[in-house]
Amino acid sequence: MLQQDLIPIPLDLPPEKRPLQIHEISLDRNRTFFIVSGFCKLFGKYFFKRLFGSGNLTADFARELRHLIERAGGLMVKAGQLFALRLDLFPPEVCTELTKLQDRSQGFSFEYVKQVIEEELGSPLGEVFVEFEEEPFAAASVSQVHRARIATIKGMVVVKVQRPDAAKNFGQDLQLIQFILSILKNSGFQNYLDWNGISAEIRQIVQEEMDYRYEAANLEHMNQTLRKHNIYVPTLIPSHSRKRVLTTEYVPGILMSDYIRAAKTNPERLETILRINNIDPVLVGQRLFESFFRQMLEDNLFHGDLHPGNIMLLRDSRICLIDLGAVGSLDAHFLRYYKRSLFALAEKDYDRALDYSLMLCDSLPSENIEGIKAQLIQCYRQWDGKMNIRSLSYHEKSIGAIGVAAGTVMRKNRVSSSWQLLRVFRTWGSMDASLNYLIPNADYMGLIGGYFHGAMERMQNQLKQTDVGEIMIRLVDGLSEISDLTMMSMREKAVRRHIEPKKDFLVTLAGEVRKIVWCGIILGVWVFLHQHVAFMVSWLPINQYSAWANNASKLAVEVWVGLFLLLFYLLSRLERR
Repeated sequence: MLQQDLIPIPLDLPPEKRPLQIHEISLDRNRTFFIVSGFCKLFGKYFFKRLFGSGNLTADFARELRHLIERAGGLMVKAGQLFALRLDLFPPEVCTELTKLQDRSQGFSFEYVKQVIEEELGSPLGEVFVEFEEEPFAAASVSQVHRARIATIKGMVVVKVQRPDAAKNFGQDLQLIQFILSILKNSGFQNYLDWNGISAEIRQIVQEEMDYRYEAANLEHMNQTLRKHNIYVPTLIPSHSRKRVLTTEYVPGILMSDYIRAAKTNPERLETILRINNIDPVLVGQRLFESFFRQMLEDNLFHGDLHPGNIMLLRDSRICLIDLGAVGSLDAHFLRYYKRSLFALAEKDYDRALDYSLMLCDSLPSENIEGIKAQLIQCYRQWDGKMNIRSLSYHEKSIGAIGVAAGTVMRKNRVSSSWQLLRVFRTWGSMDASLNYLIPNADYMGLIGGYFHGAMERMQNQLKQTDVGEIMIRLVDGLSEISDLTMMSMREKAVRRHIEPKKDFLVTLAGEVRKIVWCGIILGVWVFLHQHVAFMVSWLPINQYSAWANNASKLAVEVWVGLFLLLFYLLSRLERR
C-alpha cells in the first residue's frame, strides 16, 4: 500500500462535470442497424456536399465521424482509437480527430452492480465489503467504478464492475467490424495493408476488455518491474477480483488531467500545490519519459495508454500509473531493431535509423525504397531542426508532429507500419499530452540520448564483475547489427519477387468481385426506384419482381445513398486492377 508520506495535498478543483446519470440497461436488438445507418447517412451527406463543390470538408467530416463513434460507444470507440494510429491509411485530419475519442457512458443501476459482484465473488455484497458507495465516480461503455472498504484493508479500495450488456454489445460490434474488414480485404482495397492483423488486433482488444483477469495479471507484473523505476502501481486485491470485477487499492494522488485543467484555469493554485508537495514538473516529465523507455526497451512490458487520466502525481515528484488494462510487449526481433533505430536517432544518424525503421514495416513497395527513405530522412531532419526554436508550440515539435509527417510519406508510397510500432507510437502520442505541460520545451533527442546514457550505466553495473562477458556481448551485438543491415538489402529483393505472382491472382479475384458488385448495384437500383421514385417504373407491367421490390425492407434515402457510394467506391477500386 502507498506510504502516507507520499500522499499529496489535493488540488481541490471545482467539479468539471455534472454527476454521472444512472439509466436502466436495455439490450438494444437493433444496435447494428443503427450503427450502419448512421455511417451511411454520414457518408451520403458529405458525398453530396462535395458533389456540389463545398470545398475541403475533411475536417468537418472527421469531427462528425468522431461524434458518431462516441454515440455508438462500445467497441466502436476502441476500434476508432486503434484506427487513429493509421496515419499510413487515413488523412491526418481524420487521425487527429479520432485521437480525441472519449469512451463516455451513462452509469447503470446499483441493482446490476450488486448482481454482478455477487455472481463473480459468490457471496452477498454486504459480506464482501463493509462499505460500498452506490454512486459510481466514473463510467465507460465497458464498466463503471465505485469506492468501497474491505474489513482487512486500511483505507479505501476501487471496484471496477463490468456492464451486464458489455459482452453482447462488444460481440455485435466485433461481427460488424470483421464483416467490413473482410469486404475491404477481398476487394483489394489498400492491399498493401495487413487486414488480418487489424482484425486480430481488434479481437485481442475484445478479449482483454471482457476479462479483467488480464488487467489483474498486468497489475502484478508491472508492480514488480516499475518498483525498480521508483514508479508506483496500485496494489491488486486478488481475493476481490474476478473476470468481471477488479478491486485495487485507492490511490489519492493528483491526476495529470486535473493538473492540466488547473494549469488552464487556476495556475496560481497549481503552483502553490506543487510547491507544498515538492513536485518539480520537469523532473516528473523526465522520470515519466525515462520510465516508458525502460519499460519498453529493458523490461519489454510497458503501459500502453499513458494519457493524462492514467498518470498520478505524488509527493516529492513521484509518479503513480493506474488503469493497466492496456499493457504491451514486443517481439524479440522487433525490440532489437527498434532499439537500434532509436539509438541511431539519438546520434542523429538518420540513414541508419531509417534502415531499421523500414525493417519494422509490414510491407514495402517493390521499387524506390531509397527514395522513400530519403523523404523520411528529410522529415526527421526538419523535426530535429525545430527542437531549439522556442517560439514554436510544443505540438509542432512533438512525437505526434513527426508521426503525421512520416505517416503522410508512408501513405503516399503504400508503406504499411506494423501494429507493434503503432502501439509504441500510441503510447508516445498519449504521453505527449502530459509532457506538453510538464516539459513545454522538451528536446526529444536530448531525452532519448539521456535514456541511453543511463541504460549504458545500468548495463555496465551489471557487467562490472565480468569484463570478458561485456566484450563478448558487444562483439555478438556488433555482428548481429551487420547481419541485420544485410537482411535489409535481402528483404528489398524478396519483396520484389513476392509481389509479381500476387498480382495475377489479384487481377482474377478483382474480376469476379466486380461482377458481384455490379449485380448488387443493379438489384439496389431496382428496389430503390420502386420504393422512392415509383413514377419512373410505373410504366412497367405488374410482375413478381416489382412486387418483391415493393415488399423489401424500406430504407431511408440517406441509407441508400451511402450503400450506393460504398458499392461504386468498391467498383472504382476494382477497376484499377
